Amino acid sequence: MPARSPTPDGLDPDADYYTVYQPYPLNFDWDIHTDVLKHVRWIAACVGITPFQAFHYKPKAPSMVIVEIKRPGLTEKKKDPEVEKAYVKLKVRFLGEHRWKEILRAPTLEERERVTRVFPCVHQSNRSVVKDGWHRIASNPDWFKGWSANQDFVDPYPSTHYCVRPNVDITRNPLCSPLPAMYKTPPPPPAKPVVGSATWVSAKTDTGPVAGPVLQGAWGRGRGGRNLSTRTSGANPKVAPSRSKGIRLIDIILAQDASSSNLLAVVSRGPAPARPPGLPANPWNKIPPPPGVMRTSSGTALSNATQEGSLDKQVAHISLTENRGVDVYTLGDGLDDEASVDAMFIPRYEVTEAAVSPVDGASGENLWPAADNASTASVPLCSLHGRPNCKPGICREANRRRKLEQAEQRKREAEQSKARASNRGAGRGRGRRGTGGCGRGGNASHNQGSSLDPWS
Repeated sequence: MPARSPTPDGLDPDADYYTVYQPYPLNFDWDIHTDVLKHVRWIAACVGITPFQAFHYKPKAPSMVIVEIKRPGLTEKKKDPEVEKAYVKLKVRFLGEHRWKEILRAPTLEERERVTRVFPCVHQSNRSVVKDGWHRIASNPDWFKGWSANQDFVDPYPSTHYCVRPNVDITRNPLCSPLPAMYKTPPPPPAKPVVGSATWVSAKTDTGPVAGPVLQGAWGRGRGGRNLSTRTSGANPKVAPSRSKGIRLIDIILAQDASSSNLLAVVSRGPAPARPPGLPANPWNKIPPPPGVMRTSSGTALSNATQEGSLDKQVAHISLTENRGVDVYTLGDGLDDEASVDAMFIPRYEVTEAAVSPVDGASGENLWPAADNASTASVPLCSLHGRPNCKPGICREANRRRKLEQAEQRKREAEQSKARASNRGAGRGRGRRGTGGCGRGGNASHNQGSSLDPWS
């Protein structure tokens, strides 16, 4: 198979390629002839008509074009120093940030805030540019007939400024190389504040959150007309109390000490407002207490139970008054009041009075002695740390105690296995056939008699 012929070189090897970000004019379109004229005349005003050779465009490029500038004296055997110096000045004048308000003679209000940035291109040959999908438009001498640079642009052309590469999509191939320091010197970094100065102290002590930009317009309204903001707050946001939760019976702490005469504290969440006319009665008042749980006896039983001290637990009687400042209790239409009330749930009503009464059937006898003994069982304490729950992998004393317990366990298991081995051959002696025991060589039927009737 014949070898592939070498790829021919580009159109002009003596050329440099530059990436122009946001080129002049505004919203440049290469399909519009007037935009093309403005664009090429801006390049000619900066670098000259002769060095400018072509520009490349790509429909999917993000506001970028590639400009092709002729590099003089590269293929010549003898280089002219004056030409080299002139080309270096051209690169210094073309690279960097072009501010439209400085280069245009009559910029509009919108053009005064615009800039164009020029960087060295990552492509170094015409073939590399074409393979990347760029289309070349060569320079046409008819574009510059009857035109002079001082008609639209400032003459002499002002110097450019240092700039950084634009932030582009990381999924795209980069087109801009950093500005060489020999052509555009970066500005010096900002000086650090003097130690002990007011700026230094404020920078050290300022640890609060930084307020972000406030979204305006439709972005700030968000869903449902709410006003959203990216500002952060150091304090925790306030959360409104839920209206579906209330006081549960488990949250009421019962009196544990029967000898104490202190009753439960009266819980109040604010004064109860007057009941408006027409409001239905509170359905909680219709529910009687469960039978056998609460006693509605007189104060004599309470005084006797308090003096005797024989009760381990007491139950608090709670009378509830609706507090509309906390919640409003309503039921749906067509629902039974008593059927929809959960017996283990108390909504937000204030407790106005509390009384203590003994439980029915309660006596001084302990009905669960085993549980009390298990709960009060003593746990050996560590002699080194004085704690009952030292880990054997950490504490040396706990490790020694565990080894002793394991040794005792192995000793008990050895004794049990020895006892089982000694009783293994019992009842299995060797006697005469028909006269031995129930073991090997014997017949158990002779020991039970010679009767052939199994039911006798």
